[in-house]
Amino acid sequence: MRTTRGEFGEASRTAERAPDQVRRDGDRQVEAAALIALGRAAESGGDLVKAECVLREALALTAESGLRGQPAETSATLASVLAALGRVSEAGEQARAALDPARAGGYRLLEGQALLGLAAVEAAAGRSTPATGTAREWYRAVGHVTGAALADRFLDGFAARPRVEPNAPPAG
Repeated sequence: MRTTRGEFGEASRTAERAPDQVRRDGDRQVEAAALIALGRAAESGGDLVKAECVLREALALTAESGLRGQPAETSATLASVLAALGRVSEAGEQARAALDPARAGGYRLLEGQALLGLAAVEAAAGRSTPATGTAREWYRAVGHVTGAALADRFLDGFAARPRVEPNAPPAG
């Protein structure tokens, strides 16, 4: 919620504490959710390398969770991060990995997130982003105001990111 309101610093501080707190409880599903939130906060704050690292950790946990929605959510978010890093091929794989189970499971909100991931891939590849409009319509159809606003902001935010050469090696 804080990232949606543009409160990136507070979102990061809150998200940083969550994984360690839930690890003590031993609930892997909640730990994965905390890592997804931390990955999103890092992405929103512009720390794409950290976002990728955290989301890959979350992806490994979500494979164990037994919940079809968690891996789709993680892959959709990771697709956006990888696209922003210019790794279009990997981003496309993650976006597709998110979209198919979201559709198969009837997870409409996750389908919207997966479509935003596809939009990030298209934008990073220098193509138009019809998936963004589709994602916005999915969110609106289910009454998810925050998701629709996220889709609206995606166009502005992604366009403002520095251009990275597609499929460039990771930084650092």
